[in-house]
Amino acid sequence: MLERIGTALTPFLWGGVLALLLNIPLCRLEAHLGALRPGLRRVLALSAVMVGLAAALLLGVWLLIPQLTAAVSDLAAALPRLAEQAGQALGALGGTDGGKALPNAGGAAQLWQAGLNAAKDTAGALGQLVLAVALAAYLLAGKEKNLRTAHRAARALLGEEKAAHAAALCRRAASVFSGFIAGQCLEACILAGLFVLVLFVCRMPSVLPISAVIGVTALIPVFGAWVGCGIGVLLILPVSLEKAGWFLVLFFCVQQFENNVIYPRVVGSRIGLPPLWVLSAVLLGGGLFGAAGLLLGIPAMSVLYRMGGEWVEARLKGEKTGPKSRNPMLDSLKKM
Repeated sequence: MLERIGTALTPFLWGGVLALLLNIPLCRLEAHLGALRPGLRRVLALSAVMVGLAAALLLGVWLLIPQLTAAVSDLAAALPRLAEQAGQALGALGGTDGGKALPNAGGAAQLWQAGLNAAKDTAGALGQLVLAVALAAYLLAGKEKNLRTAHRAARALLGEEKAAHAAALCRRAASVFSGFIAGQCLEACILAGLFVLVLFVCRMPSVLPISAVIGVTALIPVFGAWVGCGIGVLLILPVSLEKAGWFLVLFFCVQQFENNVIYPRVVGSRIGLPPLWVLSAVLLGGGLFGAAGLLLGIPAMSVLYRMGGEWVEARLKGEKTGPKSRNPMLDSLKKM
């Protein structure tokens, strides 16, 4: 029962996430169209955002699907050869004849079944994506009206003072989320550019598709880029087992540089979370809400972390100078 409810609510959750994401470019476009009437400004800006989203999705499908389909077919055909090469390599390391060390019977059939299951999951995900995009468009088209309705409901349920405090908290969370998403998108673009440069210099196959996949999956914090790494291995493996191994080495080196140099400067300053809290946010968010939780977990944890820090500072300062010096924001939250 709970699983069915969660499945039914998934498009609504993703619709809210998409609305938060698309609201960032929407506000930028509306600012550039300030001379127009508000209604016309909203229609033009929202249309441009939706066209851009559709173009990005179509470009990704056009760029990646043929590559992945060809890679799966080539991998199924090359599976016996790759298994024999791997067996020989293991046999050479062990000092024995490893030509038959790894069985390959049924490997192609298992790979084909995995491909069918992946296609079924992809079709279901696309259906949920369409619903989420439609919901996001509706939320953004009348966001002022929707916000007024939510505020009126909060005033009716919580009262005037508590509703005002709740609105302040929501504005603060939205600001943190916008900063996090902007930094995450910039970091993903930088990472994709790095992989284009490194893979091109090292003469790896499928440079653009692999770099694009890594850039897109890097939008999911911590674990996203490793998903792109797995797809990259899938694209390179039919060409050369040796190059697939070198790709893993290159990926690890670039990822270390990105984690220790780029990410702290581009994203870390926007969220203000220590690494342990980032990992905890990703694990908790992903475990509770799936992929949407992976994206929302870090900004949500950032808001809680800052509130907790302010509460500690207010308590310590209050012990020294008295209760009048407490943080007004925290005092208002306590009244909710």
